[in-house]
Amino acid sequence: INAEYGGRSNNMSFDPKAYQSLHPSASNTVDSKFDEALHGVSSTLEVLSQRANNLAKATQKIGTEKDDQNFRTGVNKLITETRSQIKNTETVLQQLVTMIPGSTSEKRDRKRKVDKLRLDLERFTQSFQSLTKTTEDRFKSVKVQSPKPQNQDPLINISDDFEDDNTQFIRHQQVHDLDNEVELMNTIINTRDQEIKSIHEQMISINEIMKDLSTMVYEQGDMIDNIESSIDDTHENTITAAREIDSASKYQQSARNKVCIIAVIILVVVLVIILVVVLTTVL
Repeated sequence: INAEYGGRSNNMSFDPKAYQSLHPSASNTVDSKFDEALHGVSSTLEVLSQRANNLAKATQKIGTEKDDQNFRTGVNKLITETRSQIKNTETVLQQLVTMIPGSTSEKRDRKRKVDKLRLDLERFTQSFQSLTKTTEDRFKSVKVQSPKPQNQDPLINISDDFEDDNTQFIRHQQVHDLDNEVELMNTIINTRDQEIKSIHEQMISINEIMKDLSTMVYEQGDMIDNIESSIDDTHENTITAAREIDSASKYQQSARNKVCIIAVIILVVVLVIILVVVLTTVL
């Protein structure tokens, strides 16, 4: 199952701890690492999609001649690895949301990319949960193909009066083979039950991942609302400031006009006084 459906996940997966050193105040190296992380998440989502397609193909083969214990073990391993990749990708996205570098426009553009990747991961998680539920139901409804007993001779009906040692040995061997087959079937059934239980636990884990993603989306929605409210307040404050500046300009112009009028009046009074003094002297 790994060779047929495993895909290229090991080459495309990445460790979220590699991006824990990111910080918005760092240099262009941080921008490069952040974009590299976005590309890694996008590539991992493609791998996850391929793994889901492979799991769907494997589910269709449950109950066929290829459905044996090794096949079901491989399916269970594929689900486990895919769940692990989903968890790692969620961890990386949680880190990227809190450390978006760049200028205002660059942050806005990168924020949109991160939100899109988170939405894609949430949709994939829902789809994968439904697919694993289908696989679990198929495992429950279809039994593992039991191996056919080898070299089993048919029972030989011979009268007890004429039964020789060779016939007794054949019957004893047949009973022993049947006991072995029953024991093998019990082992297969127990193993299948354990795998079904493991798939059920993985579905619970995927459901928790979906809840975490929903919480992240909700929290980011509140942040966006706060940003929009701040933008509206800033716009209103800008309009108010413009009005106050215009009012101050008009007041300043009015003050200048009053000063000029007062100066003219004083000048006229001075001229009149001078004229009166001159005329008085002459007379």
